[in-house]
Amino acid sequence: MLQDVFIAAFRGIATLRESANIGPWLAGIARHHSADYFRRHKAALVPLDSRRDIEAPKVSYEGCLILQEIKNLPEAYRETMVLRFVEGFTGPEIAGKTGLTHGSVRVNLSRGIELLRQRLGVRHEEKV
Repeated sequence: MLQDVFIAAFRGIATLRESANIGPWLAGIARHHSADYFRRHKAALVPLDSRRDIEAPKVSYEGCLILQEIKNLPEAYRETMVLRFVEGFTGPEIAGKTGLTHGSVRVNLSRGIELLRQRLGVRHEEKV
Protein backbone atom coordinates (compact mmCIF):
# COMPACT_ATOMS: atom_id res chain seq x y z
CA MET A 1 0.00 0.00 0.00
CA LEU A 2 2.89 2.36 0.77
CA GLN A 3 4.21 1.92 -2.76
CA ASP A 4 0.77 2.67 -4.18
CA VAL A 5 0.60 5.89 -2.15
CA PHE A 6 3.96 7.10 -3.44
CA ILE A 7 3.17 6.11 -7.02
CA ALA A 8 -0.08 8.09 -6.76
CA ALA A 9 1.84 11.01 -5.26
CA PHE A 10 4.44 10.88 -8.01
CA ARG A 11 1.74 10.85 -10.69
CA GLY A 12 -0.20 13.66 -9.04
CA ILE A 13 2.67 15.90 -7.94
CA ALA A 14 1.70 18.45 -10.59
CA THR A 15 -1.59 19.02 -8.74
CA LEU A 16 0.22 20.14 -5.57
CA ARG A 17 -0.24 23.91 -5.42
CA GLU A 18 2.26 24.78 -2.69
CA SER A 19 5.27 22.70 -1.72
CA ALA A 20 4.76 23.66 1.94
CA ASN A 21 1.55 21.58 1.91
CA ILE A 22 3.21 18.33 0.87
CA GLY A 23 2.70 16.68 4.28
CA PRO A 24 -1.08 17.09 4.42
CA TRP A 25 -1.29 16.35 0.69
CA LEU A 26 0.55 13.03 1.15
CA ALA A 27 -1.51 12.24 4.25
CA GLY A 28 -4.68 12.73 2.21
CA ILE A 29 -3.48 10.36 -0.50
CA ALA A 30 -2.52 7.79 2.16
CA ARG A 31 -5.88 8.19 3.90
CA HIS A 32 -7.79 7.62 0.67
CA HIS A 33 -5.67 4.62 -0.31
CA SER A 34 -6.05 3.02 3.12
CA ALA A 35 -9.81 3.59 3.09
CA ASP A 36 -10.01 1.96 -0.36
CA TYR A 37 -7.86 -0.95 0.81
CA PHE A 38 -9.98 -1.65 3.89
CA ARG A 39 -13.16 -1.26 1.89
CA ARG A 40 -11.95 -3.97 -0.52
CA HIS A 41 -10.40 -6.27 2.13
CA LYS A 42 -12.91 -6.41 4.93
CA ALA A 43 -11.30 -7.98 7.97
CA ALA A 44 -12.94 -10.99 9.54
CA LEU A 45 -14.97 -10.09 12.59
CA VAL A 46 -13.60 -11.36 15.86
CA PRO A 47 -16.39 -12.59 18.14
CA LEU A 48 -16.69 -10.97 21.53
CA ASP A 49 -16.17 -13.01 24.63
CA SER A 50 -19.33 -15.00 25.35
CA ARG A 51 -19.47 -13.83 28.97
CA ARG A 52 -22.84 -12.49 30.04
CA ASP A 53 -21.40 -9.74 32.23
CA ILE A 54 -20.58 -7.56 29.22
CA GLU A 55 -23.31 -4.98 28.92
CA ALA A 56 -24.25 -3.70 25.48
CA PRO A 57 -24.21 0.06 25.09
CA LYS A 58 -27.59 1.76 25.12
CA VAL A 59 -28.35 3.08 21.64
CA SER A 60 -31.52 4.86 20.65
CA TYR A 61 -33.35 4.32 17.39
CA GLU A 62 -32.72 7.95 16.46
CA GLY A 63 -29.02 7.52 17.21
CA CYS A 64 -28.88 4.53 14.88
CA LEU A 65 -30.57 6.52 12.10
CA ILE A 66 -28.13 9.40 12.52
CA LEU A 67 -25.11 7.08 12.51
CA GLN A 68 -26.40 5.34 9.39
CA GLU A 69 -26.77 8.67 7.61
CA ILE A 70 -23.28 9.72 8.71
CA LYS A 71 -21.95 6.52 7.12
CA ASN A 72 -23.55 7.60 3.84
CA LEU A 73 -21.93 11.06 3.79
CA PRO A 74 -18.96 11.81 1.52
CA GLU A 75 -15.71 10.51 3.03
CA ALA A 76 -14.27 13.88 4.10
CA TYR A 77 -17.42 14.78 6.04
CA ARG A 78 -17.90 11.26 7.40
CA GLU A 79 -14.35 11.02 8.72
CA THR A 80 -14.34 14.38 10.50
CA MET A 81 -17.85 13.84 11.93
CA VAL A 82 -17.02 10.39 13.30
CA LEU A 83 -13.79 11.66 14.84
CA ARG A 84 -15.64 14.61 16.42
CA PHE A 85 -19.00 13.20 17.48
CA VAL A 86 -18.28 9.49 17.94
CA GLU A 87 -14.64 9.48 19.04
CA GLY A 88 -14.83 12.85 20.82
CA PHE A 89 -11.71 14.47 19.33
CA THR A 90 -11.34 18.24 19.20
CA GLY A 91 -10.87 20.18 15.96
CA PRO A 92 -7.08 20.51 16.39
CA GLU A 93 -6.81 16.80 17.26
CA ILE A 94 -8.76 15.89 14.13
CA ALA A 95 -6.48 18.15 12.08
CA GLY A 96 -3.45 16.36 13.51
CA LYS A 97 -4.88 12.91 12.80
CA THR A 98 -6.05 13.64 9.26
CA GLY A 99 -3.42 16.05 7.99
CA LEU A 100 -6.10 18.67 7.30
CA THR A 101 -5.84 22.24 8.52
CA HIS A 102 -7.98 23.23 11.48
CA GLY A 103 -9.98 25.46 9.11
CA SER A 104 -10.63 22.54 6.74
CA VAL A 105 -11.83 20.43 9.67
CA ARG A 106 -14.26 23.20 10.66
CA VAL A 107 -15.53 23.50 7.08
CA ASN A 108 -15.96 19.71 6.75
CA LEU A 109 -17.84 19.54 10.05
CA SER A 110 -20.09 22.47 9.12
CA ARG A 111 -20.88 21.13 5.66
CA GLY A 112 -21.30 17.60 6.97
CA ILE A 113 -23.77 18.73 9.63
CA GLU A 114 -25.73 20.74 7.08
CA LEU A 115 -25.88 17.78 4.68
CA LEU A 116 -26.89 15.49 7.54
CA ARG A 117 -29.68 17.90 8.48
CA GLN A 118 -30.93 17.90 4.89
CA ARG A 119 -30.89 14.11 4.68
CA LEU A 120 -32.68 13.73 8.00
CA GLY A 121 -35.21 16.45 7.15
CA VAL A 122 -34.22 18.56 10.15
CA ARG A 123 -34.73 22.30 9.94
CA HIS A 124 -31.78 24.48 11.00
CA GLU A 125 -33.54 25.65 14.20
CA GLU A 126 -34.04 22.10 15.47
CA LYS A 127 -31.30 20.21 17.25
CA VAL A 128 -30.00 16.95 15.82
